[in-house]
Amino acid sequence: MDYDSVEAVAATVHTAAQSLPSLRNVPRRNLQRFCFDLSLVALAVRTGYLFDAFAMHHGPRMTAIFSDLIVSLRQLLATFAQVMVIEEPTSGQLFFVNTTLLREREHRFRDALGHPKQQANHNHDPWTSFVLLSRPPHLSPSLPPELYCLLSELCLTTDTDPVLPPFSTLPSAQPLRITELVPLAAFLLEYPVAYVPASVDQSDFLADTPLDVYECLLTRSPAKHSSSTPGFPEHVLLKFSCPSMIGGANLDLSAARLPDRLRTRFAPRLRRAGFSGTLLVRHSTAAFARVAL
Repeated sequence: MDYDSVEAVAATVHTAAQSLPSLRNVPRRNLQRFCFDLSLVALAVRTGYLFDAFAMHHGPRMTAIFSDLIVSLRQLLATFAQVMVIEEPTSGQLFFVNTTLLREREHRFRDALGHPKQQANHNHDPWTSFVLLSRPPHLSPSLPPELYCLLSELCLTTDTDPVLPPFSTLPSAQPLRITELVPLAAFLLEYPVAYVPASVDQSDFLADTPLDVYECLLTRSPAKHSSSTPGFPEHVLLKFSCPSMIGGANLDLSAARLPDRLRTRFAPRLRRAGFSGTLLVRHSTAAFARVAL
């Protein structure tokens, strides 16, 4: 069974989630936001979603709960056939990933690696730029090799079985380091800017550095919103930052250009997903004593 709008898919996801005993006591609003984010991934609006909607004890039980949810949703909605839960065991982070989008982006990543002129024009990946958190921060002159290897292994994992398993652990021979995990998360979440810590020992990130902060918001008019509509009247699709000095030196990452790039990328996907609201991009500037990655 399929539905004609992301809201209808999210409502079905919400019903399926509430049928699981372990999720019945999750606050309604938190569960609705989780279901809407999961639906955006399933409908290929974005590559991945990092689970952060409500507190759960990390461990085998949590992964079993979300695996059961994906299996249940695949029986209800064909669009979930390509959705997988991916765990990063070092941090305990869980990503819900659209593996079709992931493979498409990894292929473009690989093409950029093989075509230096294309790589120079698009800063490695056609969408994501990598900012090395040195002092001062600067755009990485080359593809983070560890990230490329991780993505290639991950895509190989998701492409080997006729039926995609609902859950997988990141394929890595050793625990991921912060220099790998941070840009990987940004890539999966489809941020246009991915931070790359300068070293595994770095703990002070962008202190007092002027930042351009961006929020992509999905909104609906009050007349179209009801308390039963998952994720609304306002839902955060993306929130990320970019050092202002980077944006000032690179047109595609500037405050004048990046909001249009975000709308150009995500608005068509939202239309295909049947979203009837509005995509807003908010820009502000800020500086913090410390930036959490």
